Amino acid sequence: MADHFEKLPPELITQIFVDLDCNSILAARRCGSESLYLVSKTRPVWVCAIKKHILTHPWMPGPEECLDAYTDLELEQWLVSRTRAESGWSSGARHQLREVPRSTLIYGHKVLLVPGGRWLLAGPAEGTVIVYDLEASEAKTKDLITGLDPTLDCCRAAIHIDKSSPGLKFNVALALWCLAAPPGSSVLSIWNVMLSGHGLDAELTAQELGSFTIPLQPDMIALDDRHIAQTTGNQIRISRWTESPSAHVMIGIIQNPGAPRWICFLPGARVLSFSILGITVYRIPPTTGHTTTVDRPTHLWMDGYCDRRYYAMSPIFVSGGDVGFTVRTAGGVKAIIIPASSVQPLRFSDLGILCHPGLMLGIGC
Repeated sequence: MADHFEKLPPELITQIFVDLDCNSILAARRCGSESLYLVSKTRPVWVCAIKKHILTHPWMPGPEECLDAYTDLELEQWLVSRTRAESGWSSGARHQLREVPRSTLIYGHKVLLVPGGRWLLAGPAEGTVIVYDLEASEAKTKDLITGLDPTLDCCRAAIHIDKSSPGLKFNVALALWCLAAPPGSSVLSIWNVMLSGHGLDAELTAQELGSFTIPLQPDMIALDDRHIAQTTGNQIRISRWTESPSAHVMIGIIQNPGAPRWICFLPGARVLSFSILGITVYRIPPTTGHTTTVDRPTHLWMDGYCDRRYYAMSPIFVSGGDVGFTVRTAGGVKAIIIPASSVQPLRFSDLGILCHPGLMLGIGC
C-alpha cells in the first residue's frame, strides 16, 4: 500500500494528513513510504493536528506560546508528549512521579499547579512565592513574587488564565494573614504573571496589580478578570477588584447554608458554589453596592454525587458555555460537566484512578 503513495504529489498527501490525529500520523510514518515520512515531518500537518487536538480536547490547555513561535519539530514534540500523557493517564498505568523540594512548605502554605502542568507555584515563605519549572531536566526554582509581608504566613490562592492572550498569561490572587494571630482581616494581593522567553529557556515574571485589605480570613477564593469571590462560613462575598489598585468594591453577599467547599466563576457573570447540599449557580448583578443576595440562584443537584468523599478541585475547561471541573472520589477522579442551560442535567465521566495521593496537589488544589 505504501508504494501507491509514492505516485501521489506531496500536496495531495498533505491534504490527507491534515485530517489525521497524532497517533495516525505517527502510524503512517512507519509504513515504509519515503513520501509519507517526509510529509509527516512538515509544519502544516502538525499545525492542523494541534488545532484539531485543541478543539477535541477543550479540557486540556493548549501550547504556552502562539504556534508561530515553535519550530516544526517542537510542534510535533508538543503534541506527541500530550497524546502520550493522555494515553498513560486513561490506561491506568503507573505514573512517573516528579519530586520537588518541600523545605519551604509548611502548614498554611499553598501549592498551585498552573494549567498546562509545567509551572508549580508554592508559598509564600518569608514574603516570597516561588515557581518550579517541572519540565526542566532538574526542577528549577525562581522567586516569582517578592516583597510580601513576611509575617503573613497563611495563604489562600486562585488563578485566572487569560485565554485571549496568544501566550501564557494569568492573574493570581493571594489572600494572606498571620496564622498565629487571632482571626481578623487579611491582605488580598493580585498579580499578573506572563511567560517570557521560549521553550526550556522560558520563565515567568510577575507584576503586582493591586493590594487590598479584606475584613475576613477566607476559607477559599476564586478569581476572574474582574471579580474575586471569598468564602467564610456560610457566606460568599463577591467584589470587583479592577476599580482601583488599592480598593475593591463589594457587589454581593451570598448566604449559602451548605457551607461552600469550593467556588469558581463561570462564563456569563456567574459564580458556582459546591457544597454538601449540591451545586448552586448564582448570577452576579451588574451594579455595584452592597446587596444581601445575588440574583436568581439555580440549584443543580448531583444525584448522590454530593457526598463528603467528593471534593471539587478545579475547573478544567470551558466549551460552548458548558463548564467542566474535576472531582476527587474515593476511587479516582471524575469530571462533572455543568451545561450552560440550567434545564439540562449534569454529566459525569471518569478521568482515571490516581496512582499516588500526592498528585492531587497538582489538580488546581
